[in-house]
Amino acid sequence: MGFIFILMCLLCCGYGFVLIFAKDTAWNYVSWRNRNAGAASERTAQWDANATIQGVILIVMGLCLLLLLPHSKPSAQEPPAGQTTITIDGRPATPQEQDYLQHQIPTDVKGPPAQLGC
Repeated sequence: MGFIFILMCLLCCGYGFVLIFAKDTAWNYVSWRNRNAGAASERTAQWDANATIQGVILIVMGLCLLLLLPHSKPSAQEPPAGQTTITIDGRPATPQEQDYLQHQIPTDVKGPPAQLGC
């Protein structure tokens, strides 16, 4: 998933640079696309200005997403309802450790800690 996300960010930045610095290449693509759709194309100063604005937006968007990527963490998986997660020294217990500990720790004991010897 991370690879696809990075690829999308790089494509946004790359097309943004094309729109800003290689307007002829971008115009060739637009006119080809319009020609295939049966529409007429005319390059104007307004198209050049819009291409620059779109390029800046794409570059900023791609960079912002790339900067957010290291800060995104996978969501922690919640244990199924009615089940708890056992940890040992702050790390999740292995399935074997969980099985062992679940059979060693009484779960039906109720009462204040003083009565339980805590």
